[in-house]
Amino acid sequence: MNYRNCLAIVVAGVFCLTGRAVTADVTIVDGDFNTWLFGSIADGGSSASITREADEGNPGARLNATTITPSGKTASGLAVKDDFSTMVPLEGTAATLTLDVKNGPGASGQGQLLELVVVQENLLYVQSLAGTGLHSDYDTLTFNTVLDANTFLLVSGIGPEDPDLTGGVATRFGFAVVNSSSQTLTQFYDNFTLTIVPEPATLTVLAFGGLAFAPRRRRA
Repeated sequence: MNYRNCLAIVVAGVFCLTGRAVTADVTIVDGDFNTWLFGSIADGGSSASITREADEGNPGARLNATTITPSGKTASGLAVKDDFSTMVPLEGTAATLTLDVKNGPGASGQGQLLELVVVQENLLYVQSLAGTGLHSDYDTLTFNTVLDANTFLLVSGIGPEDPDLTGGVATRFGFAVVNSSSQTLTQFYDNFTLTIVPEPATLTVLAFGGLAFAPRRRRA
């Protein structure tokens, strides 16, 4: 599929009888990365970077994610889509992240660990997903998760240790790549798609109750 002309953000709400949005589907599709911000977090003596390259993607532009991690050091590169945020309730929703991934120089072992990034104001949270593995050509990888605030880690900023996913807080998304003790390792990424859908139980309550709300999850 050609994602160059498929930069799309879709928010489809589900409403109760009062017209108030109580849950929503969120889909973000971006294969150009013109509106993304990039950064890194690294131990002393290590480094990470994510940069946009205008060509050699699948097709068109791609992201070059390079980590330099000597023995005992860890670094992560961060990429955040800056032109979209949502304030819909996200707690407990199912999310699917897909990315096209290809080996770059130094790719070895398990590739890079991929993390889902959530940004709220100046706070950046990550949720670990899985390793990318090795791919001699572009392969589309799929990562399924549940947006549970308790499973996120605050890695930048001073504030609550968990993101507020109950709704009403502007939330942006992206991804991070992490390596430890891997020396210099590069992988290429393209065609970011993040789809977030309500829990089936929530949809059932709305369909039959209209005015009902799904129970909120509580920390054990």
